[in-house]
Amino acid sequence: MPEIADRWAAALLFAAPFLFAADWQPSGPFGGNVLVVATDPHRPSVVLAGARNGLLFRSDDRAKTWKRIAFDRPISGAVQALVIDPSDSAHYMAGISGEDSTTAGLWESGLYESGLYESIDAGAHWQQAPALRGASIEALKVFAKDSRIRAVATRHGLFVTRDAGKTWARISPASNPELQDITTVAFDAANPNIIYAGTPHLPWKTMDGGANWYSVRDGMLDDSDVFSIFIDPAHPSRVFASACSGIYSSTNSGAAWKLLDGIPGTSRRTHVITQDARRPQVMYAGTTAGLFKSWNGGGRWNRLNGLQINSIAFDPVDSRTLYLATERGGIVVTHDGGETLIPMNQGLLSRNVSSVALGSGAMYLSTIYEGAEGGVFASTDHGRSWRKSSFSGGNVRALSANAQTVYAATVDRIYRSVDSARTWSPWESSPFSGEIHALQIGGNGALLVGTSQGLYPAQGSKQPVLAVFGSLQQLLVNTELGLFVSNNSGAWTPVRSTDRSTVYDAATSCTGDALIATSQGLRRVTGGALEPVRGLSSDTVSAVAFHPRRCQEAYAAQFGVIYVSRDAGLTWNPLPGTNVGTIEKLWIDPALPARLFALVRGQGVLFRDLD
Repeated sequence: MPEIADRWAAALLFAAPFLFAADWQPSGPFGGNVLVVATDPHRPSVVLAGARNGLLFRSDDRAKTWKRIAFDRPISGAVQALVIDPSDSAHYMAGISGEDSTTAGLWESGLYESGLYESIDAGAHWQQAPALRGASIEALKVFAKDSRIRAVATRHGLFVTRDAGKTWARISPASNPELQDITTVAFDAANPNIIYAGTPHLPWKTMDGGANWYSVRDGMLDDSDVFSIFIDPAHPSRVFASACSGIYSSTNSGAAWKLLDGIPGTSRRTHVITQDARRPQVMYAGTTAGLFKSWNGGGRWNRLNGLQINSIAFDPVDSRTLYLATERGGIVVTHDGGETLIPMNQGLLSRNVSSVALGSGAMYLSTIYEGAEGGVFASTDHGRSWRKSSFSGGNVRALSANAQTVYAATVDRIYRSVDSARTWSPWESSPFSGEIHALQIGGNGALLVGTSQGLYPAQGSKQPVLAVFGSLQQLLVNTELGLFVSNNSGAWTPVRSTDRSTVYDAATSCTGDALIATSQGLRRVTGGALEPVRGLSSDTVSAVAFHPRRCQEAYAAQFGVIYVSRDAGLTWNPLPGTNVGTIEKLWIDPALPARLFALVRGQGVLFRDLD
């Protein structure tokens, strides 16, 4: 189809500047949580992947490398559905799921922007479908024989367009409470008026484009949450449905269902079921307990691996090549029908990072709720690569490091590594009580532990500690009653404040200046009190950092924009560049003073060169 190739080539001319890589570059650790994956039926090298926090990635080399595609404005919802138009490779459709943003306040704030987004230039620019603005999208399907006909499953019903999105109509009755939250949708292979809809409570079906709906539940366990529905293109009466209670098949268009054997019934949800188009007897099921495969049309299933799989996409040329969107493991590719798995995440960042620490010539970070794929990671080449350590103590809340010694804290235990996070052992040198919230190595090399019952070793007020910030020159402790400051002499002094703003971050310069990032703007510690910093708005500043060598140079993050000061915070100017999302920490490696690093919520570590 030469018109598609021409459209794609033209789109790439516009798309290059808008790919999320002009100023910020991904550092890692690559991988993480991916919700959906899609392939281009006309360009086999192109793969899209969507994740939480509005993350959308594209690969132009069959998943070997990835680049982030930015929406026209930051989006915090999850990219739950992805479709590349089968009639136009430059036309992308992305369904965003999140909190309903139909109220004016949420919409104007830009915090939640659920709905359907479309790009006609391969991701360079995006437009939101006005009729679906604020609707949390669960699934998106295109009718195979006419891509102008599309269906969107939302938390407030099923919507259909028959004119390529110019108009949308809700076809599920608002009066039926069972058809409010639609979890998945499927068109009959031959008739677009025959539509199946999955809900958190069993499936439904319409034969006349939504005028009438019928419950199709016979044979299913009651209260089955339906995640996906697949209709055999060659035999439309043969239907499969995946649910929290297992995989079901129907040979009479959903009139009766049979629970299939081979999928375990505990600790498992079947997120997706699909068929090899070139070998119809081969089917795949992606579950929370792994990838399952059937060689006899679903009659019997065998588990191939233990990955938690959210979505499956086939290579358009070779159906034995599958792209798997996994929870925690990023994108995993198989070229032999699931027998061998290859993680392919270079450039793809979707991590839950809980803490970052700098050592001598090394950076360390920890991720949480990522199972065997997460833990503690180390980089000794300024973030170019990350090594996963052998830490196995659980979810790490806090890290601190100096030289080759690294401390990692879970909710109630501290571990220590003396070989740059290669091996770990429990650390019991100092008793403490309460849940651990923070770690900080002081100027004398002693470890300070901030807990829900105070700071250990005991110094100053015994208030619940939320965080510890600082450097060799000065330490700041954030407690439930406010900030305390110390010059490492052992004495702690409360910092006076005239407001009740929340402290998110703090930084001290090599000359002792201190800046505090709060929910009401940036503050400076002056004369034992917090004073507002001019030049930034009184809105949330999420992160702040001083340059380790140029003591008057500081950086602050506000709503994803970086501001720089050359006079220790007296005046500020924005740095040009992409809005990366919520920045939770900024830092500059002393060994690489011309590079700024950022920890971005729900992603991982990014960097940009300063000069």
